[in-house]
Amino acid sequence: MRMCISLLIIMCFPVNTDAQFWKKWFRRKKKPKVEVVEKVDSIETVDSIALLARPISSDTVVNLVAYMPDDVKTDSLADFSDYLTCRVNDKVVNANGVQFNMIGVQGGTFLMGTTIDQYYRSEIDEYPCHNVALNTFYIGETEVTQELWQAVMGVNPSNFRDPQAPVEMVSWNDCQLFLSKLNAITGMEFRLPTEAEWEYAARGGCLSGHWMFAGDDFLDGLGWYVSNAAKTMPVKQKRPNELGLYDMSGNVAEWCYDWYGEYQDTCLTNPIGPLDGVNKCVRGGHWIDGTNAARVAFRYSLRPNSSNYHTGLRLVASVTQGDIDEAVNNPQPQRRHFADFSTQFLETETINVKGVDVNMIGVQGGVFLMGATLEQTEYGDVDEQPCHNVAISSFRIAQTEVTQALWKVVMGTNPSSHRGDNLPVENVSWNDCQLFIEKLNAITGRKFRLPSEAEWEYAARGGNLSKQYSFPGSNSCNEVAWNAHICKSTNPVAIMKPNELCIYDMGGNVAEWCDDWYAAYNILDLTNPGGPGYGANKVIRGSHWEDGQRYCHCSYRYSAKPEAKYYHTGFRLAL
Repeated sequence: MRMCISLLIIMCFPVNTDAQFWKKWFRRKKKPKVEVVEKVDSIETVDSIALLARPISSDTVVNLVAYMPDDVKTDSLADFSDYLTCRVNDKVVNANGVQFNMIGVQGGTFLMGTTIDQYYRSEIDEYPCHNVALNTFYIGETEVTQELWQAVMGVNPSNFRDPQAPVEMVSWNDCQLFLSKLNAITGMEFRLPTEAEWEYAARGGCLSGHWMFAGDDFLDGLGWYVSNAAKTMPVKQKRPNELGLYDMSGNVAEWCYDWYGEYQDTCLTNPIGPLDGVNKCVRGGHWIDGTNAARVAFRYSLRPNSSNYHTGLRLVASVTQGDIDEAVNNPQPQRRHFADFSTQFLETETINVKGVDVNMIGVQGGVFLMGATLEQTEYGDVDEQPCHNVAISSFRIAQTEVTQALWKVVMGTNPSSHRGDNLPVENVSWNDCQLFIEKLNAITGRKFRLPSEAEWEYAARGGNLSKQYSFPGSNSCNEVAWNAHICKSTNPVAIMKPNELCIYDMGGNVAEWCDDWYAAYNILDLTNPGGPGYGANKVIRGSHWEDGQRYCHCSYRYSAKPEAKYYHTGFRLAL
């Protein structure tokens, strides 16, 4: 009966119905399953070896508040301890004549667990989604091959023999012995990845395209699984993910360092999992599994002494000061089909303009999916499609819209319909904004500008701290956006709840001019897009106090002629 209903539904829609529609149609949350397992004592000898390859848990004092002005609310940032976000070069390692590559993964924050791209196929142990901050680290370009295992251990335990295929038939305990010997040979400190490191790398780190699998929404081109493999296959035969990592979805599943346990709804820095448990985490799916197990959020577990013909390992190593110095002196080009872009951590800066302070929030660069993503589709319009990947360099954006106080000290006038120093300026055209910025730059010696449309949406979504809300900072519009349901005019800035980056009023109050000419989206991956070179209208973002809630979502866009002026449209500065 259920199958018949599903077929009837499918027949009612055209064949080319957008994939986002089907994701929305089938999204659902499973009920929790309670599973009781008997706890067993851990093996002390193996645990003592594992300590040699233990990841470092961050217990440093929360200090990101040092990067924010004293009067800025820092709830979203202060949840993380300090973490390392520098870029490092990839490196080649030799172990008894066998070379292998370690890929540098720049540290950052990400949303771990059942994110929107995973939602309609999710499992209960992938809940709740939670923000994680990770240090920069190295991870193996491929799974450990049989050739490398043989060179280190002197034996090959694998069921399917091929020097270039991943090693299997190795337990978590076996992996600890292998790591101990590999470290003695190389003088490095290799270990298994934490579950968080594994998922961050599988998702593409700060280059993430937000795919279901490790590099795409379609598995065939990425990984070996039950539909295209009858055994393990040589590494590097399929397409890599955004970081250049192979086989993170499929081929063999991969041991992680952590004991398996439930997720917690808290922000974590460099988590290493529970202190003890019954099973160890395993990630990535394998050649005898279906597509669901190959998703980047899928997780399962095995006893640390168990081994089978579909589970192997991938190496991780921590970053040294020498690695950091090498990257500074001889930087490698940025990976992937995006042009080079900066992901440098920028401190927030307060700039005083004739007695008026302007807080410019540092937004760390990254990759995001722009347009009517799944959490936006309830409200999304046709010009918000198609969704497309965009890489954005680090930049600064104003914490609030330009106030009337700031406009007056720069321009000497106040064009606004609703008067008040702490209200956003309005009744200003795009052309007026350019004149204001020209005078502001002459006063400050800086290079203020309007944000690009892509920068605006990236910041509104929370940058690399994004929790994928429908509105900028919440799934409840009235928490973050002045709109027609709760007000009848503009309101003072910085009253509503800020978003993840501590930026206010990106969903309402006044709409905001962007630098770009307005045009339809295309499907191409873009780096720092600035819109078309010409057009009739300029982009406006963010909705306003006279609009309804459906216009306050992160991806909403419209436009107006550059000379147009409205009592509900202002702007926000960028650097």
